[in-house]
Amino acid sequence: MAVAITCNPASPRAATDFCHIAATGVADHAGDWEAGAPVRYRSEARKSGATTEKSHEFTPTPGGEGTHQWDNFAFPSAGSWTLALVDVAGPTDVATQAVTVT
Repeated sequence: MAVAITCNPASPRAATDFCHIAATGVADHAGDWEAGAPVRYRSEARKSGATTEKSHEFTPTPGGEGTHQWDNFAFPSAGSWTLALVDVAGPTDVATQAVTVT
């Protein structure tokens, strides 16, 4: 399954709308489940290429559905933002999603 990020509402208002940011298709272990180490992730919100907001680090539940939610997130300002799911070990982006905030 491909990793995807969604934001609800899709076009939030700055500092007003509280968003539900969801990641799906997230791997819980690198390689073989028994031999692989748990993978740690975090969600980030970036504006103009700079990370301004970060979620806590998390590891999806082993054998789970590969999902994670970042609830009640409010974008601090209007503009073009990028949501990213980041593999903390890299750190590398696993998936990104553009969001326009009014």
